[in-house]
Amino acid sequence: MGKIKNIAIIDTETAGGFGDLKIYDFGVVIMTQKGEIVAEYESLVKEVFIPKHMATAYYSKKIECYYSMLMDSMRIRPWDTIRGDVNALFKEHNVEIVSAYNLGFDTRAIKATQKKYSKHDTFLEETKDTLDLWLWSCQSLLSKKKYHKYATANGMITKAGNVKTSAEVSFSYLHNLPNFVESHTALDDCYIEADIAKTLLKRRVKKPLNQPFGSPWRLAQAKA
Repeated sequence: MGKIKNIAIIDTETAGGFGDLKIYDFGVVIMTQKGEIVAEYESLVKEVFIPKHMATAYYSKKIECYYSMLMDSMRIRPWDTIRGDVNALFKEHNVEIVSAYNLGFDTRAIKATQKKYSKHDTFLEETKDTLDLWLWSCQSLLSKKKYHKYATANGMITKAGNVKTSAEVSFSYLHNLPNFVESHTALDDCYIEADIAKTLLKRRVKKPLNQPFGSPWRLAQAKA
């Protein structure tokens, strides 16, 4: 019998906007396919966590929060150190599936940061299966009438009339917490996403491995 293929849930917080992505906060949790968390990792990126870059971050207002975290236990490391740490962690815990909520965005952010700050060609040393948790959720949770009823009742509808499909609303729905707000820091968001994945794993919902990222939110909308 082969080794169990564990799942890494990653989250990135970025600066620079879509045209100049650069990661300043990188988080990972590793979970078994029974939903047990076996490892975690988070680091600020030394090359990016500086005032001129952080001024362009979407969540730039959180910089004071990060300074407090640095006074506690948060670490700040060069990008290639983070790369080495993550690859070692994946090897130690037999990670074979890499997942994120909107994995397409995180993949682009990693590639862009890698190109700017690394001496290596790729971030991962070994090819892994990919699992977009956003796609998985839209297919298996957010397309259901029960969620649509919850979204309507709690104002989780876009201006265009579509149900919202973020990790925040998925977690809100699963735990009946209509006022829940993500922290938008990498490790905390990883735990939220791991909780969503754990629910889908427990329900034995088929994983859409290695699927194109596309626009999963469309799958969650009511059929005409």
